[in-house]
Amino acid sequence: PPREAPALGSAAAAAASFARRMARTGRVSATARGKLASGGAPAYEAERLGGDGSVRGYESGELGAGLATLSGSVSLVLPLPARVPGGPPPPVSFVLFADAGARDEALAGRKLSSSQPLASGASVGYGLRFGPIRFDVAHNARGERMTHVGLVGDEFG
Repeated sequence: PPREAPALGSAAAAAASFARRMARTGRVSATARGKLASGGAPAYEAERLGGDGSVRGYESGELGAGLATLSGSVSLVLPLPARVPGGPPPPVSFVLFADAGARDEALAGRKLSSSQPLASGASVGYGLRFGPIRFDVAHNARGERMTHVGLVGDEFG
């Protein structure tokens, strides 16, 4: 006889159980970083926005550099469940994140230069953490996708 598909109710119950377990073991982290330097500061003091350490939906420095910057990130980290009930969880986590940043022209309301048209940006994305290694995929406000690979701890979350 043909096998019957599992009932939709049991699939929904399993999904709800998984979501409750993730909510108990997950963690939310938020990071904010700002910089304010005097107008006479040397160019190497400028903070670059975009890339692994700030707004992951953009190339490194794509949002420009400024002496007044503000950036932040919010992450939801969901560790994958243990293979053996009651056993230690694997060192693997799924991550959802949102990043945003702005540099001095956007913060001060000044006109943007043609060489650096972007002064602020935002992105959302997801990633995996395998022990100390991280893989992130971010989508910026223009709909472009960026992939980042690196070590955990050298970025926001």
